[in-house]
Amino acid sequence: MTVSTFLILFLYLFTITVGVHFNGGSVTWSPTDPLNTGNPINVTIIQTYAWTDPLVQCTDAMIASKSPIGPVGGFYPGLAAAGSLVCINNCGSTTGQSKGYDNSAGIPIMPDCTDSNPELGNVIGQRQDVVTLYMNDVFTVAYQGSAWITLGTGSGASWSIASKINLQLRPDGYYNTAPIGATISPINVVQGQTQTIDVPISDANNDILKCRWASQSNGECGSTSACPPGSLPSVTTLIAPCSVQITTTSSVGTYFALSLMVEDYYDNSSTTPMSAVPIQFLVKVVDTTACARPEVIGVPGKLSCLPIQVGTPFITQIIAINYCPTTTNITEISTLSIPGMNKSALIRNDSSTYYRTLTWIPTYDQVGPQVVCAVAVDTLSAQSDQYCFLFFVSYGELCGCPGSGITCPSTTSTSSQQQRRRVLQAQARAQHLLPVHHQVRLHQRALAAHKPKRLKTKFTEKRQLHDS
Repeated sequence: MTVSTFLILFLYLFTITVGVHFNGGSVTWSPTDPLNTGNPINVTIIQTYAWTDPLVQCTDAMIASKSPIGPVGGFYPGLAAAGSLVCINNCGSTTGQSKGYDNSAGIPIMPDCTDSNPELGNVIGQRQDVVTLYMNDVFTVAYQGSAWITLGTGSGASWSIASKINLQLRPDGYYNTAPIGATISPINVVQGQTQTIDVPISDANNDILKCRWASQSNGECGSTSACPPGSLPSVTTLIAPCSVQITTTSSVGTYFALSLMVEDYYDNSSTTPMSAVPIQFLVKVVDTTACARPEVIGVPGKLSCLPIQVGTPFITQIIAINYCPTTTNITEISTLSIPGMNKSALIRNDSSTYYRTLTWIPTYDQVGPQVVCAVAVDTLSAQSDQYCFLFFVSYGELCGCPGSGITCPSTTSTSSQQQRRRVLQAQARAQHLLPVHHQVRLHQRALAAHKPKRLKTKFTEKRQLHDS
């Protein structure tokens, strides 16, 4: 083999091996101390990314030791130390508004391992960094690279996952906290069926949240084949506040990249968002199965929010219901979780129910909203709808979730003490775990209660009289 032939073969294999590793993610930020109005100001930037397993390594042992996700074999350029979160808009300490951001170095992107989902085919990592910025800084940072997993709209698509940081004071006199959002990736969509994906979003300031498609011109998504509308399945609709409805006839096995931006507005009269954070994920077209897809349930309920204090232990069970117990088994409950959250092995409760136990003690650097998501996968590779819930972590006094109408109470007024009791009662209800089979039974009763009642006809009335 000649040297030139070897180089061509090496580059070809290199492209196949490392060119399909990105599965999406999100970048958000907040003042490290939300009540600090000084200048300069410490800002915490949180990066969460999903990668293709097994090209990128994340094991249970790595999660337990809080190790960074690792390139298999120690060789993975997309995750090298040179990868960083850089300023792409309004940059520069003199000509732009990013005075405190060191763009020559940026922030490393290598995250710590948080989730390993081999059946789903991904690993997830998150990292937090604190940077010192200045009042009135307004700029955009992004992690850019190549390549997405091979998409139905093109191979080798590059990504750009961008977040707008705005440190102008809000009308209430404080620095803004950007919204958060997350989703499992990839999410399966059944060929020829209409499916709705609810993306959980939250805002510590209880601002008005709106989702929109990412814009290539703003550097928010990368290649044309990875940017809306060209990156989307044939019939895709964005529904307020943040749901995506998809109907596709594309070939089974095809992947599409969905790139959203979540913006926060001070109130309903505001026309300019205070910040914009990305949520990028994959959908995969799958075939129909012989019976119903599995379902995931749990406490807290789907898309609900639980208030919790720093240092308070939390425990719950995520339950998967198998509707085809005679022919299939649940092989995995895949998760997108929070750093420091422990997840048990998958446990089979009976022929149709499986569960994983989650335990977590929130830390000070996790104050604010947090998201947990899960899907169940069975032996036919059928995937449940996404199940997500939120926490709102507070330090000191226990605060209600954004939108709950329960503010952070003081310890003096009677009304504040009543609010605190309401929050504690809500937390206690969520923390009171019933046995798995009782939770499933309650869920089935709730479903039955919402089924439309059959209309009585002369035939059914006669049948009822005959049976009696």
